[in-house]
Amino acid sequence: VVYGLASGLVIGGSFVGDTWQGSPLLKRYCFSNSREILFEWTLFTAYLGLPLIVVCVCLLTVTSNSWEITLLTWFSSVAALFVLYSCTISFFETKVCMALISSLGEEGQKNWKTF
Repeated sequence: VVYGLASGLVIGGSFVGDTWQGSPLLKRYCFSNSREILFEWTLFTAYLGLPLIVVCVCLLTVTSNSWEITLLTWFSSVAALFVLYSCTISFFETKVCMALISSLGEEGQKNWKTF
């Protein structure tokens, strides 16, 4: 359990760093270079666009808890990006691990299975 929580914190820290640098990991592996505009619009929608639309609708409908709804919307959209980032990291970690095991050869795989 502790290892899983520690891995989650490490991935969370790298997500913040990756976001601060313009999300190069998501841009490279989840979106191709030809879709860079789509990627930028996706980030804009997640961080600003959707929460701004929600706050406008809530304020126009005179909702008493408009800031709570807006905050939950913003948190949900950032959480969705974090899940996408975490799945990307997990996929490529697993892919590299399988490539490493297959490069060990027959003898290395026998030792790996007994370990």
